[in-house]
Amino acid sequence: MASRILPVASPGRELLGAAVIGGAVVYLSLGWIAAFPVILVVLVLCVWFWDPAREIPSAPLGVVSPVDGEILFVEKQGDPFLERESIHIALRPSRLGSYSFRCPVEGKVHELPGIENYPGRCAGVLIRTDEDNQVALVMRGYRFSPRPYVQPFGERAGQGQIWGNTRLISKVDLYLEADARVLAEPGQRVLSGTDLLAHLTHD
Repeated sequence: MASRILPVASPGRELLGAAVIGGAVVYLSLGWIAAFPVILVVLVLCVWFWDPAREIPSAPLGVVSPVDGEILFVEKQGDPFLERESIHIALRPSRLGSYSFRCPVEGKVHELPGIENYPGRCAGVLIRTDEDNQVALVMRGYRFSPRPYVQPFGERAGQGQIWGNTRLISKVDLYLEADARVLAEPGQRVLSGTDLLAHLTHD
């Protein structure tokens, strides 16, 4: 969980602490010139693991952005995983945005049928809300990193809950039910866990 005092994700705090201590030792022993490379490492770690706390909106059927980034497009099309018409929202994560990848809706996590046939190296899940809405989520482009972590199948996930990191994900695809009320627009910049992309409907 991100800290409001130190907005760095927990995986990076030990590395950042070691770099700061190492830089201080080098500076005290050898001066600024010798310590400069270590200072650069500290700055890179701060940017890489930057992860400020986010205010999750009070919107039970709202779909929040899973990443900091840009809306690439919003289209109505057939869902490649479920036999339904859907709204496809595609996002490009920001390389300098928040480190954390967040769950877009509250619900139970299920295996996404047909994900093995989706083009490119990807990982995906199906989230079913208590109102029986279904949101398909696909993370693409993590060629040089492990499979992104998500909540284990069968367990519940909270809206805006941190699932993993976005640094080596190149694209995120969301497939919503066709009657969802879309708020996102192509070209819009969004913040993970904060900005609403859509509202799901419930009869």
